[in-house]
Amino acid sequence: MSATAPWRGRGPSSLRVRLAIGYTVALAIPLIIFAVFSYLTFSQALVARSDAFIGDALNVFIRESGAERMQARSSRDALQTTLDEVRFRDVRVIVLDSAGALVASGAEHDAAMGGDGDRVLTALALATPRGDTVPRTIAGPQGGIRILTRSVVLGRERFFVSGAYPLRDLVAVLGEIRTVFLIALPLLLLAAAFGAYVLAERSLAPVAAMATRAEEITAQNLDQRLPVAGGAELMGLARVFNA
Repeated sequence: MSATAPWRGRGPSSLRVRLAIGYTVALAIPLIIFAVFSYLTFSQALVARSDAFIGDALNVFIRESGAERMQARSSRDALQTTLDEVRFRDVRVIVLDSAGALVASGAEHDAAMGGDGDRVLTALALATPRGDTVPRTIAGPQGGIRILTRSVVLGRERFFVSGAYPLRDLVAVLGEIRTVFLIALPLLLLAAAFGAYVLAERSLAPVAAMATRAEEITAQNLDQRLPVAGGAELMGLARVFNA
């Protein structure tokens, strides 16, 4: 039985191939971890920016509502007037009173909400009618909607202002990032595998030369010597054999 028999059926018998595979796997693991970590970091950063955008829009709306209240007949009129005059790109705003009744709402129906934005926002606000909420995502087409609710007191009444931001742009950006990783990672691993194979072949070239010379040595030419080349280990092995 040959010395390479134990490797049959369990993997490549070539030492060059095994070294190349080992180098590639060693590089693939940190690359994949880096890609996953980077993707999660990008995702969290984009969501955080969306939350900040919604929060800033609600703060502006609340501030303008307070200024409008000084001129309007009632707090409800001030809220509706502010909603009619102050518009935000991609942010839909509705206002509920402390009982959960709809006070004011934008006229537009964002396509990402399926034309039912008031129902979605009302249901969310009714679920937490006692104060501010943390940002949350309501599942839906094109990534769903990011929701944030803030409470405000105008006059002697408490209201809940909710803002909704469609996540279609965020989902599109994350899709582009995934595409980049799915293309770049295989190319990097192929390049690493090729480089590892070439490096292994160069590193093992002295061993191949020693094996070839050893096969040429017979009883008729015992004066032949192995070439002393390669690293310190291989040179030491050649000197021992030649001694």
